[in-house]
Amino acid sequence: MRARFGFGVLLLVLLIAAVAQGEGRLLQGVILDEAGRPVAGAELFLYDSPRIKRPADFISAKTASDGRYSLQVPAATYWAVARVRHGDKFGPLMPGDLHSGDPQELDLSGSDLQADFTVADIRATARAREKTRSDLARVAGRITDQEGKPVAGAAVSVWREPVTARLPDVVSGWSDADGGYLLFLPAGTYTMTPTATFPPPPPRAELHRVVIHEGEKALVLDLQLTTEEPAPAALNAGGSPGDGLSISDE
Repeated sequence: MRARFGFGVLLLVLLIAAVAQGEGRLLQGVILDEAGRPVAGAELFLYDSPRIKRPADFISAKTASDGRYSLQVPAATYWAVARVRHGDKFGPLMPGDLHSGDPQELDLSGSDLQADFTVADIRATARAREKTRSDLARVAGRITDQEGKPVAGAAVSVWREPVTARLPDVVSGWSDADGGYLLFLPAGTYTMTPTATFPPPPPRAELHRVVIHEGEKALVLDLQLTTEEPAPAALNAGGSPGDGLSISDE
């Protein structure tokens, strides 16, 4: 116990010495709400790695009515989140708490830095995410090989039409053991193809044109992963796929 206490004191002394010798950096900014208004009672939590589910390495004083914070820290790269907590300083966020979301990487290795943060109610954030997802169509299905067997570890690459980019606009997660994949897409016209690699290979014969209409909520689209060479007729002169594939409501 004494050894740990002694090490902690030594680390604190070294940090203070580093700042005193001019090796420290000043991080300052404003913490705002979603309407752009300063937030009082907010704190900035600073971590020396993206792993933030632990006590912070540095914590600012609570902001006043102007929402301003400042921290003097050793020169390094940090990850920061802003929070307003009404209960314990540590532990899971509770309803009514405000937070800034994913940690923001801040490079304080070279000079001082100003960074502003926006915090939101976790319940409001969850409702906004749910609303965003409710505006999208759920596109799901299975990826199989030429023998009809499920393909695990494949993905579906999606391009918005007209296709102008080599890399897809959206890529699904890897398919599961049953070949299942899942995508959420807004209304529009897309070109889709299954692939076992990323970036996907040049356009292949199994390109499919899919139209998602306004108000559609769920679509089922099974795709076959082939090993055939690209078919020149798969794309027309305008760079769009050929005949589309019919899809059914889930």
